[in-house]
Amino acid sequence: MVKTFGERALGLSGRENLKGGMWFVFPEADYYSFWMKDMKFPIDIIWVSDDFEIVDIKENVSPDSFPKAFRPRAKASFVLEVSAGFVKTYQVNIGDKVSFMDR
Repeated sequence: MVKTFGERALGLSGRENLKGGMWFVFPEADYYSFWMKDMKFPIDIIWVSDDFEIVDIKENVSPDSFPKAFRPRAKASFVLEVSAGFVKTYQVNIGDKVSFMDR
């Protein structure tokens, strides 16, 4: 879970791969932008509202897209970054609800 400004700014930059996902927590809902600075692999970006509804998705965002920033269509309180192809594989859609399962 990523909560601090420094952790959010760094994100997945410089990592060789992603196992699972990275969950970003923001202090309030807003139009948070993401970019691919120093990324080494493509990802799917999922913006989530404070009631855990998916409000926007950007699939297969390439490291080559930097310095372009990706911004959601609606305010979000959370963002989930996952490996490219996750959204398609698991049929994730705008309007879906995010839930957490205990293991």
